[in-house]
Amino acid sequence: MKCDGARPVCGKCMDRNIPEDCEYLSANASSESRFLEERINLNKARIEELESPPQHSNSITLSKPYSTSQLPSRTTSPTSTDPPLYITEKLLDTFIRHSSDIGFFLYIPTFRESMLHPVGHPHRLPDALIYATYLWCIYLSKDGITQDSEICLSRATGAITDVADSPHSKIHAIQAQVLIATYFFSSNRVSEGNYFVMNAVATALAAGLHKIRSTNGDLRSTLPPPRNSTEEGERILAAWTVFILDRSWAANLGQTPQMTFSVDHLEHSLDTPWPLDIDSYVQGFLLQNIYTEKTLLKFLENRPTTDKGTSILAVQAKATLLWERVVDICTHCSPDVDVLGEMNTLVNLVGALKETLPDLYSNMDVPNDARIRRLVICHSILNISAVRLHGTLYSRLSKSSSKNSHLESAKAVLCIAASLGRFNLRYLNPIIGNIWMEAAQTLMDEIALLRRKSWAYSLAEESELGGILRRALEGMEIFASTCEIIDIALKKMRDSFQPMQIKS
Repeated sequence: MKCDGARPVCGKCMDRNIPEDCEYLSANASSESRFLEERINLNKARIEELESPPQHSNSITLSKPYSTSQLPSRTTSPTSTDPPLYITEKLLDTFIRHSSDIGFFLYIPTFRESMLHPVGHPHRLPDALIYATYLWCIYLSKDGITQDSEICLSRATGAITDVADSPHSKIHAIQAQVLIATYFFSSNRVSEGNYFVMNAVATALAAGLHKIRSTNGDLRSTLPPPRNSTEEGERILAAWTVFILDRSWAANLGQTPQMTFSVDHLEHSLDTPWPLDIDSYVQGFLLQNIYTEKTLLKFLENRPTTDKGTSILAVQAKATLLWERVVDICTHCSPDVDVLGEMNTLVNLVGALKETLPDLYSNMDVPNDARIRRLVICHSILNISAVRLHGTLYSRLSKSSSKNSHLESAKAVLCIAASLGRFNLRYLNPIIGNIWMEAAQTLMDEIALLRRKSWAYSLAEESELGGILRRALEGMEIFASTCEIIDIALKKMRDSFQPMQIKS
């Protein structure tokens, strides 16, 4: 709605009885909408006028698996002024509130301070990270229009290869790649998301982030020693954030992960200790005498490690690892290959990890949305892993216990979805969309099976399952408005559910 300029409140706002929302321009200050409009026009002109700068010899070289025409066009770094401070701070508040769901791992106070530095300041963040952050600010606030997002996206992707080849800038490059990849996935642009996951993996491995605190001294990280415990923590978190991003989308899409490790070669194993939360690193809780090796293998083999890996992020990493293993083995196993032993091992690992998770509903009164959102993701990943495992075991062995576990795990996923309204959350990690869809399909398949049985026998159970589905779909609605890939998943679920005409 465009302001007609009448003061003190424009006529259109008065007609709609919303005078408090009127934001006409004062003589000495511009509103956010006018500022963004001016930025759009300025950036459009600059995109047309400026040429790309030459490649620097010290830039990070990234592989390109497909034509660059499939990606946003490269543009130069802007020289125009940043948004006014009050706008930047407001946008950052929104970004930080949801940062844990989009793969953000840097220490927020330092990051926030660096984001507010003016152009030319020696401690200003690289343009790739600045514009990746603005991209998410616009996406999460939903105040911007398509041109805003496309400008920020173009500048963020164009600046990735210009990030200076210094130790901390590599971490900033990884952070930007993770944010861009997650944005593409959230926007249902999967191929582009995979491209930036691949580059984040390549940058992380090239920096040796999988060898931090390795017991194999000569195979440790190629980066110089960190300047303090916070910087070391950011490196560890970068490694595990990339791992989680890669494995979760590999599981979600049924594809091979980019970040793979060999059990036979020390140089190809992930030795980095399990992640803590960033505040634990700031406070120096990672002891200096902690060194680790074969972190993933030891977990899968249920062997003890020098670090416990009990943080919520460590649990998410473990859950994601198990989910990808489950999807891989259940998708590719053939009837003539005996994989029951490995499946039973995974069943035990999934069950044991679920027992370490705090109950989601006991955290309702805890004013920590980030923790609740991570718990939602962890519980959902482990439950959908159980759905897939027990479904495969039931199809092979026809065990009633597997059938019950298959259904109960799917119900658990959807009951969490149905309960989300009480948590007042607006955005969730976009991987949740396909998890919800698989759980919903499991219950709809069961309803179809019940209908092939006696009507009197199946009606009560059909009504129960239908009620769970209906409440879950209602709970998902708010997230469909903030994430395109979830919106698409929800529409598919509704299209399948509504024709079933289940009575309450």
